[in-house]
Amino acid sequence: MLTWLLLCAALTNAMTLLLLPALPPTTEDWIAFLSFYALSGLFLIVFGWVAMSCASLFRSETMGLLVPVTIWLTLTFVLPQITSNINPMAALNPVKAMVPPPGGWFFALTGPAFAPVSLTSTYRDLAASILGFAPADSAALGLPQVCRA
Repeated sequence: MLTWLLLCAALTNAMTLLLLPALPPTTEDWIAFLSFYALSGLFLIVFGWVAMSCASLFRSETMGLLVPVTIWLTLTFVLPQITSNINPMAALNPVKAMVPPPGGWFFALTGPAFAPVSLTSTYRDLAASILGFAPADSAALGLPQVCRA
């Protein structure tokens, strides 16, 4: 199901790119496009793996559903909010990787502690890098350095 949705989104975006006469996509654009969807697929596979693992580990259907949803909510919305004070929906937007997060003593303490397990923040930063939205010097924004594609 998730693969089908991801494939539909990729095809819709590819058709949109082809229909824009003022901005014909280059080979680099297509590589970035495919890399972004590959990264997004891996991001979804992680949550699918968590859901399947919990469904097989717990005897109760309720716990098999409740635990992976709680893990997903924590990784997707809670950790990005705690690590960098980013609005939960902005945490998924690659363009927001260019905006420096608000600071403060709380986020100076929690950011380094929880950043390694903040899967969504890592996804956002990698997606911004792949799509070319990340600034040349992301350290200036207080963001970890990510690999350039």
